[in-house]
Amino acid sequence: MAEQKFDYENEEELAMIRSHIDAILEGLENNRLVFKTSKEEIILHPESPLKIKIKAGKKGKECKLTIRLAWKERYKQGDDGMISISSQESENRAST
Repeated sequence: MAEQKFDYENEEELAMIRSHIDAILEGLENNRLVFKTSKEEIILHPESPLKIKIKAGKKGKECKLTIRLAWKERYKQGDDGMISISSQESENRAST
C-alpha cells in the first residue's frame, strides 16, 4: 500500500489550537481521526496499545512542545463489510 501523509503547519490563536486538540481527543475516543484539507485527507483508526512520546523545551523566549502518538492499525482499509462466498457454479455477495 502506498504511504499516506498529512502535513499541516500554521500559526494560530490558542483557542483554535484547543479546538484542534479537542477534536483529536474526540477522535481517539471514537477510534477514528480524520485529517482533511482541500487537497488531502487521511483517516486513522487508533487502537490500543499506543506509544506516547512527549518532549518539552525552552531556549530563551522560544518554547516547544511535541506530542507524538504511534500505533499499529488492525483495521483493514477498503474493507466494506462485505464478504464474497463462491462455489464452482455461482458467486454470492453478502454483508457481515
